[in-house]
Amino acid sequence: MLLPQSFASSSDAPVGPPIARILRPELRLQTSVGLFLSREHWGLAVALSPWILLRAGEPSSQVCQDCDGPHTIANYAQTWGLALTIAPLIGSDFML
Repeated sequence: MLLPQSFASSSDAPVGPPIARILRPELRLQTSVGLFLSREHWGLAVALSPWILLRAGEPSSQVCQDCDGPHTIANYAQTWGLALTIAPLIGSDFML
């Protein structure tokens, strides 16, 4: 997880590059559904992978570069997510 450097005073949109990195153990239920298109010398694989968070542990690592003193994350909540994978294939003799 990466946190933004600051927030604009006129909105909730983050401003600046991320500077904080947090690592925490998670248990997720994840599945994937995809499509594979194959031609003679090329192919394309596309997969959509939704996940639901079942359990999240406390952060095991927090690194804040360029911070002016010690900072800790008080609260973080993320209960679901979605991953999109796109893999182009070039070559021949795809195994189906």
